[in-house]
Amino acid sequence: MKNRACLFALLLPLSIPAFADDDDTRMLRDGVQRQIRQYQEAEAFSDGLSDESRIDIGGETYHVPHTEHDLALGIYYAVNDRQWNKVREFLTHYRILSGHKPHLVLMAEGLLARSQGDVSGALEKMKAAQQAAPSDVRIGLELARLYGEDNQTREAKAGFEKVLQGGMPSETKETVQNYLDILDKRSRWHVDISVGRGYSDNINQGNGKRECVGEFMGECFSYRSLPKPVGSAFWQYSAAASKSVPLKGHHNLILRPIAYGSRFDRADTQSEPIEKYSENTALLSAGYQYADANDDLTLTPYFEHYFRGGRSRYRAWGADINWERNLGRKWSVNARLEGKRVKYLESERGYYSDYSLYTSGAGLGYTFSDGLGLFGGIDLTRRKYPDAFARSREYTARIGGYKIFGNSIYLNAAALHRLSRYDEGSYHTDGERRRDRQTIFTAALGASKWQFKNISPELRFKRTVSRSNSDFYVYRQNEIALNLRYRF
Repeated sequence: MKNRACLFALLLPLSIPAFADDDDTRMLRDGVQRQIRQYQEAEAFSDGLSDESRIDIGGETYHVPHTEHDLALGIYYAVNDRQWNKVREFLTHYRILSGHKPHLVLMAEGLLARSQGDVSGALEKMKAAQQAAPSDVRIGLELARLYGEDNQTREAKAGFEKVLQGGMPSETKETVQNYLDILDKRSRWHVDISVGRGYSDNINQGNGKRECVGEFMGECFSYRSLPKPVGSAFWQYSAAASKSVPLKGHHNLILRPIAYGSRFDRADTQSEPIEKYSENTALLSAGYQYADANDDLTLTPYFEHYFRGGRSRYRAWGADINWERNLGRKWSVNARLEGKRVKYLESERGYYSDYSLYTSGAGLGYTFSDGLGLFGGIDLTRRKYPDAFARSREYTARIGGYKIFGNSIYLNAAALHRLSRYDEGSYHTDGERRRDRQTIFTAALGASKWQFKNISPELRFKRTVSRSNSDFYVYRQNEIALNLRYRF
């Protein structure tokens, strides 16, 4: 669970490319999703409340007589020490005693269920235990902790505030206050800002090919030369924020603004008029989230605004549905649906057509215990333009991994391969249907140990190889950048 909480820090910093596209927006939106999830992870509530009753075995074995008093003490000690096999053993004998305390049995059964990953079952047992003993502080603490683990933020906060009013040791009060601070963090703004300097060897996605387009009696009398690659240094930035407003139970309202972009030192002087590739994308999403100990479901309508070359190009409206489920402490699965409508401004409609985009996808992740994780997935995308030759179907496979080293250095790498098939042919493909194949590799190497006032360095790299049956869409592009990241 702790490794999953680090996913946001690992997935967000992948390189922002020279051109705004749906991959970049999705990357940042997924990063924001994981940022909220980071503060909802149950691991913050998984440790014991107090060590004052723990058994100090010291190499000695203590016999627990089968009496009501001794078995009750044994259950408390075994629970505090997380000796769940002993809890089961003591409960087996304790239940059959005529003087047993029902609330203790229910509390122990609830904690046993929690140790097996059944948080909802644990909550039912703990609620019953509190009904049986409303004034029991330990049960109140465990119930509030389970509410927090199950992402019922309001209920957890009310539970901790209630037990603080009762008598308890100062150490326990400090622990409870720490839990309240964790709950407060869920409702705060969480922001990740990155600024960096880099270089791209092909900002215009050119290939410089020269080919014959007119031939007579074996002799070429007309050539076509495509733009050559233009390299440029650039500044880049990204800013992603998230805020969650807890409602009753597992329900939340969420707000997520995002902005990112690049400013290039050079323009493409081969084009007419001269093309400036500097760009900015702003996106605001707001919607609903359901989150419990294992599931995270979000429904977020959003608005997107795209700037390029110093002027607005298009606006887009859409909605995104994401679902993620933890399958125990190692595996996770996810699925997503998205639809959006892109409308270009009047000044751009002579060059671009409005279109609709629909995407569905599914993925799988696995987390190892040593800070190593793997993830992968597939996406199916449909782009619908007015003209059939521009419409396409895209099939994308994603795979990646991350490694957190013991010295607070992390490495994250991911690759995708996309196959695009167009509905009809065009003059670019001599009447054949256009087919593109794109491979993108990204990597980020960061060192949080070198941070100063929460600012840490990160080295990013991206390589794109695009193949097509049309020479207009064949290119290679490499980018490298050194960024500084600030999180709060």
